[in-house]
Amino acid sequence: MKHHRDETFECRARVGLAVVVVSGAREFYGARMQDLPTVRTELIIPASRRAVWDVLVDFARYPEWNPFTIGVGTTGRIGDPVKLDVMLGGKRMKMSERMRVYEPQHRVGWGLKILGGVLLDCTRIQELEDVGEGSTRYVCYESFRGLSVPLFFGRYRAPMQQGFEANAQALSRRVLSLATQASTASLGSTES
Repeated sequence: MKHHRDETFECRARVGLAVVVVSGAREFYGARMQDLPTVRTELIIPASRRAVWDVLVDFARYPEWNPFTIGVGTTGRIGDPVKLDVMLGGKRMKMSERMRVYEPQHRVGWGLKILGGVLLDCTRIQELEDVGEGSTRYVCYESFRGLSVPLFFGRYRAPMQQGFEANAQALSRRVLSLATQASTASLGSTES
């Protein structure tokens, strides 16, 4: 009989732990984005939204200009894999995520879920907004939820912030460089 009670207690303990984990997950999933730990940067780029978008989704050329996300392999279709090569805090990391958002000339985003999002659920979004006078607001952010966030966010928040800022500046330089090249090429063709 004692053996049966021990099994019952062990089973109740497991169920209790599962309830605690699920309750914790509900707290994270119920949170609004502005309440979640988030890394964010924003920059006005003096170029059209179309010009910025064309650079942003030309994933094959990321190694040519992006110091943070130095490689992206994806079809761009929602749900498809996104293979990332990232420089984070001076270390090169390879990650496998999923395309979660793709709204042409507006937003693109990829993310991952570990243990169905209970351990970690995050999505990096890059958004573009026309602000008039031929300029575009670029916003890049990633919010985190899940039980591992205190450890993960504490360790990677600062290098991610630096990476997002470097990415935004490099995106601006790339867009402006391509615009200058196009302008120079069109001047050369009109002079001929």
